[in-house]
Amino acid sequence: MKELSKEDYKELASQLRNPSGENGTEMGHVMNETNMTMTKETISNLSLVDNDIVLELGHGNGHHIKDLLTQATNLSYIGLDISPLMNETRV
Repeated sequence: MKELSKEDYKELASQLRNPSGENGTEMGHVMNETNMTMTKETISNLSLVDNDIVLELGHGNGHHIKDLLTQATNLSYIGLDISPLMNETRV
């Protein structure tokens, strides 16, 4: 495996902070996969009840939102992300 350069690390940090461009969608998928265990655990610990409102900051690609919305009836969801690409690709 090739050793990453300083520029490679800068690009990786930029994509982790604000996924964009050609690599942004892939970064969204990678972050979703690596964070899924934590995300599922967090959702289960929210103890959501009917008619709750959920505000999520940094929703990424949003592949977890469908699961979140099954936790109770009539949930309202508001998701904000700094990345326009993640807002566009959100499920």
